[in-house]
Amino acid sequence: KHSIIYLKKKELLNDFKKLIRFNEFPIGGLPQIAMFKLCKKAREKGIKVLIGGYGADEHFGSYKTFLLKNVKDNQLIDGRVFDNKNFLKDTNQNKTHQNKIIKQNFYEKKISYFLNLKIPRTSLMCDRFSMSNSVEFRNPFLDRRIYNFVNQSKYEYMKTENKYPIINILKSKGLFNNSYKKNYIQSPQNEYMKSKKIIKILKDIIYDTEFVEVINFFKMQKITEELKNNQILAWQIMNIYYFFHAFKEFVFTNDLKKGKKIFNILKK
Repeated sequence: KHSIIYLKKKELLNDFKKLIRFNEFPIGGLPQIAMFKLCKKAREKGIKVLIGGYGADEHFGSYKTFLLKNVKDNQLIDGRVFDNKNFLKDTNQNKTHQNKIIKQNFYEKKISYFLNLKIPRTSLMCDRFSMSNSVEFRNPFLDRRIYNFVNQSKYEYMKTENKYPIINILKSKGLFNNSYKKNYIQSPQNEYMKSKKIIKILKDIIYDTEFVEVINFFKMQKITEELKNNQILAWQIMNIYYFFHAFKEFVFTNDLKKGKKIFNILKK
């Protein structure tokens, strides 16, 4: 029996603060919060193992960036480019730390997504959120045998941006909707981040004295001006703020211990 899980706006911040501790890494987007709620629901239902489909997009190159000859290092999977340097102080414009062109063929992009970009981050999220609910999460598409099979050169028909092998299987079973159109952003994250309550919280974050003193490399005034129109920036600021407050004691304690250790060495 199917269960419907609701992710309400008023729960967003409480979930965000809690999950950033579980993940020990920035929260990538609203779907990650939904994933945690799914694992929680599974535990309540007595389900011990969940099966995920992560890896299919990477196998069959179904992101917009796979269709581009040249990709920028700060380009999102739906093709948008987000440049942070306008919000940073003292940025050396000659440095190519962003907007760097990456020239990769189809297979090189797949390997990059599997080993460096999407899959490591997604696997961490699945692992942390399932473990926090005593549920096991398995991703069959990440099996090495499937990876090797898909990437063998004789299976050239798998070089596709539309996941045709999977679609053909679904069609043969009568499970494919012909009106299907890929949606790169499946969640209402942009709408959530535009809400008055979230904007108010973000402005409070920017004027948090302790946060601003430590994270002092931002142009806070410019960020304030952009919050309403730039939901990616708003999400990033939330991540940095709650990550800072979740782990500041750990960081400061370690720095203090290192300081004492250095002092004792110098005394000798």
